[in-house]
Amino acid sequence: MRILPADAPPNARAPHGGMFLYLLVDPRASHYGEVRWVGVATFPALRLRRHSNPEARDWRLYPEKSAWVEALCAEGYYPVMLLLAVASKEYVLTLEDALIDLLRAQGANLFNRTRRPKPPVVVAAAPGDTLPEAGA
Repeated sequence: MRILPADAPPNARAPHGGMFLYLLVDPRASHYGEVRWVGVATFPALRLRRHSNPEARDWRLYPEKSAWVEALCAEGYYPVMLLLAVASKEYVLTLEDALIDLLRAQGANLFNRTRRPKPPVVVAAAPGDTLPEAGA
């Protein structure tokens, strides 16, 4: 994984097999820096355009985020994309979920839905242990 500088341009392309982890933040003075979305992208500039395009599929899937972007645009603003890191796709997807969980725990008002199931919790048992009955 490579952590990116704060001024990393979103017009980069992820290396083969890699993806960027990014945030969308509110640029308005009254909400400056408020994180509203955590995402991953291979081509961040293209992804940012889709976040801002009313014809994009995102607008139907995430109506609350779409309303936020529309309100920003009505005021002459667009979401600001901050690139955080670039790593393998699998690792970035894990980071995305962890960052969503962390930000939510800190009270962030994110538009993200949890898309990927969490891995099952595995509990090691000693030889001879039995599992409890269902519903017990």
